[in-house]
Amino acid sequence: MGRFGTFAAALVLFAVTFGVVYYLNLPDEQRANPLAGTGIEKLGGKPLIHYVFVPPGELSDERLFQAAETYCEGTPGCEVRFWTDKDMTPTGEAETAAQTEARFATYRKNRFNGEEVLIRKDRDQAIRR
Repeated sequence: MGRFGTFAAALVLFAVTFGVVYYLNLPDEQRANPLAGTGIEKLGGKPLIHYVFVPPGELSDERLFQAAETYCEGTPGCEVRFWTDKDMTPTGEAETAAQTEARFATYRKNRFNGEEVLIRKDRDQAIRR
């Protein structure tokens, strides 16, 4: 390969490594939002409980887990409540009985053992991860 080829390969390796390390050390708000373009958005909540609107096309288990992990990042225990009707998604700290009834799914992360559970209205059993 020769000296130049070895040098070029080392330079490329350094550039890629530097880029990855730089990206991983960016503050969270500067990293790419994994939910960008999905229409999923947090509209309300309180500490450790998030009220999230999810468009009907984004209701896969994997997408709900991804949204929950995004909003719960860095917390030992957390809860995310999901709605498919934007008008019924709470925008403040409290939810009404009608909003509770309209809720589509709930995600909970156990603060003691880290177990993740997704409970959906359209399923008979909880999904555990």
